[in-house]
Amino acid sequence: MIRKILDTTYSLIEKNKYLSRTKPFVDAADSFFYGMPDVTDSAPHIRDNLDIKRYMIAVVLAIMPAAFMSVYFFGLQSLLLIAVSYIFGIGVESIFCIIRKEEINEGAFV
Repeated sequence: MIRKILDTTYSLIEKNKYLSRTKPFVDAADSFFYGMPDVTDSAPHIRDNLDIKRYMIAVVLAIMPAAFMSVYFFGLQSLLLIAVSYIFGIGVESIFCIIRKEEINEGAFV
């Protein structure tokens, strides 16, 4: 089902030049759900379809207990600080990726 939605979105992006600005978001979702299609045979290159984005999501999940404990000890102010930093970081990363016509980098999430 997700593959069908992504394929439909790709076809809409190809037909409409205004929707081409959303291609970094669609590429990020595609690589998150389905991994990288390129796999190399020799080291030290990509050996499986897990890319940096999936590893960085694992890092974000590993940080979650510390975030929960900071909310427990310091209150909702720490949750507000985390939310603002994520919104600002992902927003700036998205804007630069749209301007440069590149894929969204995983650095915004970590």
